[in-house]
Amino acid sequence: MKKRTILMLLSVLVAAFFIAGCASDVGETGEHTDPDVNTPPIPAHAEEIVVETAYGDLFFPKQWEEFLQVDQTDGDNTVEVTFSAKIQENVIPLFSVLVGGDTGDVAGALTADDGTQRNVYVKIAEIPENNALSQIEQQRIYAMQEDLNYLIDNLK
Repeated sequence: MKKRTILMLLSVLVAAFFIAGCASDVGETGEHTDPDVNTPPIPAHAEEIVVETAYGDLFFPKQWEEFLQVDQTDGDNTVEVTFSAKIQENVIPLFSVLVGGDTGDVAGALTADDGTQRNVYVKIAEIPENNALSQIEQQRIYAMQEDLNYLIDNLK
């Protein structure tokens, strides 16, 4: 008899735990709460450097922010954006992107807010050997230059 009573109590407790577990998404007001609703949304490009141009935005990995220098030159229906590495006192050109125009290798297209699409051309700079830089700094420069692929993959 005692075994039967103990088994019944255990069954009731297990059932109560299952019911309580299934109802865990119900708040105090009886409304369902979604944990994702209370979490603030992460901005779409939070992990990227956004380079705004008159013809659309370019995106580059934010991990290089401390070492990156970006210069923009407006021309006749074109924008040239030059990406350079800042290492110690050195500014080393990595590549340039020309939106509009026809200089360099076509990498894709960029669409402006007004819907106008322009070709994007790329010129990759030759990185000179610099004995004043450490091996880690040299590798950083090459890695930054390789992230041109990231920029190209994110052309819109």
